[in-house]
Amino acid sequence: MSALDGRHVLVAGVREPDGRALAVALAEAGASVSVTTRRAELSEEVTANSILNECWTFGGEGRALTLDLTDEAAVASALEALEADLAPLDAVVTPLPPADPPDALVAAAAERMAARGGGVVVLPAPTDAVEALRAASEPRGVVVVGVDAGGDVVAVLAEALGS
Repeated sequence: MSALDGRHVLVAGVREPDGRALAVALAEAGASVSVTTRRAELSEEVTANSILNECWTFGGEGRALTLDLTDEAAVASALEALEADLAPLDAVVTPLPPADPPDALVAAAAERMAARGGGVVVLPAPTDAVEALRAASEPRGVVVVGVDAGGDVVAVLAEALGS
């Protein structure tokens, strides 16, 4: 049994090829995977749903969200709706390497997980965002992990959730 079995993981920015591979690997490891895109364009919607179809073959559930990362209130509302519809988030992961960090999404997800007493955020490393989020979130039970490009995100997340 994997530490990811039954966990709800949000993968941000799945438009990138690395995002697809990461989402599918997390689903294969037992997680229910939800994904985000940044633009309400048909091509992004098709990509997100294609990724979810791959993830669903491993038995988990998930949803696709299109988020305007400049609207913090809308991001928080979308996460609240996602959790009400599916399950509370256990982790949020940004694919490596990111085009630009989804700060509003990561902050909102970390806040929701902290309110429940725990969760994991996996970000690319090294970045100032890792240390800043770690300082703000870890005292509230959210583990923040930085993973170098080429690192095994699934293993790092499983270890963080298992501890």
